[in-house]
This record gives sequence, C-alpha cells and structure tokens, in this order.
Amino acid sequence: MILSNATTRQARSAKRAVLVFLLLCLPVSLTAGIGGGGDENSAPRLTVSGGPEQAHVTSRAIARVAGESTPSRLRAYRAAVERMDRLTRLHARAGRSLARLDSMSDPERRSAYPGGGYDAALAAARATHADLARQLEQAETTRRASLHGLTGGRLLPPGDLAALHRMLGL
Repeated sequence: MILSNATTRQARSAKRAVLVFLLLCLPVSLTAGIGGGGDENSAPRLTVSGGPEQAHVTSRAIARVAGESTPSRLRAYRAAVERMDRLTRLHARAGRSLARLDSMSDPERRSAYPGGGYDAALAAARATHADLARQLEQAETTRRASLHGLTGGRLLPPGDLAALHRMLGL
C-alpha cells in the first residue's frame, strides 16, 4: 500500500508527538517514589499512623505530589506560553501606539489633543510599553523555567518543541 506524502507527514507528526510525550512523562514515572530518606527534601510519602482507619496524608505531601505531576507541569508550561503570547501581542500594540504618538506632527497633535495632554499621553504610552517589556521578560523567564521543569533540564530539538506545542494546542 502506498501512502500519500500528506498522510506520511501526518503519521510522522503523530509519532513525534507521542515520542515527545513519552520523553516528558516516562522519566518522571520511572523515578516517582525514589529517594525517600525521610527528610523534607525527600520524595513525599503517605504516612499511616494508628492503623488503616486513621490514615493521615499531610497537605504538604499532597501539594508536592500535585505540583510535581506531569499533567500539572504541562498545564504550567501551557499557561506560561499563553501568557507570553498575550503579553507579546499587548507589547506590540503598545509599541505601535507609542510609535504613532511619537510620529505625530504638530498639527496632528493639536487636533488630537486640543486641550493639551499630548505629553501626558506620550509619557503614559512610554510607561505602558516599558512595563509590558518588563512583564514580557518575566514571562519568558517563567516559560523557560516551566520547560526546564517539564523536561528535567533536557533540551528539546525545535521539531520536538513544535510537536509539544501541537499536542498542547498552542
């Protein structure tokens, strides 16, 4: 049976998405529960005190397990990418607005701001643009940290990163 090029590409793309998912999930599942020395930094454990009817699970252990699961890491990465995308669009819009204000001629300024206020509008546009640039930088740092936590510090080739984004609907 001969497959078309489009079908072959889709099959390769699906295969790559599965491989990326396994790359991200398998090491976590293989290492889950290893490393329990009983101190604060060891893997969280469920403790039973006084018998099965009095099983007690600390909220700290639940929070650590929930925060370190692969699905929660995937959600955190997706949220970081979405925030960065939103901030990128806002920063670009603020940049266009600032450029428009900066390039206004004197007659345009007088007609757009008949009672004055151009300087205040320009200062506000500059402040907004600078603030969004800082937020965008922080969002990029968060995105990188999320990806680092998701992959365990391993670098993903661009094709695998694209497959991950497709898998997450980004």
